[in-house]
Amino acid sequence: MVRPTGDIAGQVLALGTVAESYALPDGTVISSYFDEYRVAGDPKMLGDVGRALADLLPPRVEVVAGLELGGVPFALAVSAVTRLPLVLIRKVIKPYGTRRQVEGHPLVGQRVAMIDDVVRSGRQILTAADALKAAGGLPTAAVAVLTRPGPARAVLAERGISLDCMLPEVPQHDSLATVMRR
Repeated sequence: MVRPTGDIAGQVLALGTVAESYALPDGTVISSYFDEYRVAGDPKMLGDVGRALADLLPPRVEVVAGLELGGVPFALAVSAVTRLPLVLIRKVIKPYGTRRQVEGHPLVGQRVAMIDDVVRSGRQILTAADALKAAGGLPTAAVAVLTRPGPARAVLAERGISLDCMLPEVPQHDSLATVMRR
């Protein structure tokens, strides 16, 4: 695994960091956040991030999987760089169409690396891993643009899933942290 240079890491943070209020899934409001769509929307940066994430893939990965929605553009970029087949994982099965949670390349006992944008708790990766197993895949690794401090690495390791990130342990900005009452 090759760590990206400080140059690409700094460019990703500069482009993706937004100084606006943002509500986390638990209701906490933070004063700034990482907007992966700004990074994914820049063709040169997306290519650079795709190459950096591809360098983090463990050996013997046979398929890459993009997690809805933030991981999809990065997984597409990794697939293009590595020429590995791609699957896309929905958060939930749609009640129409194919009614599949995993779309794309057929999985039959193949080792899969899941690609995501930001990892906090690891819950979404575990949900994706369950969907991949149900589709016949072997989820063995997760790779992300960045991770926030927390239990994700340990939670995933308990399930035999390694986690590597381009920008590991980027602290969450919380100067406006308050819990919103729902």
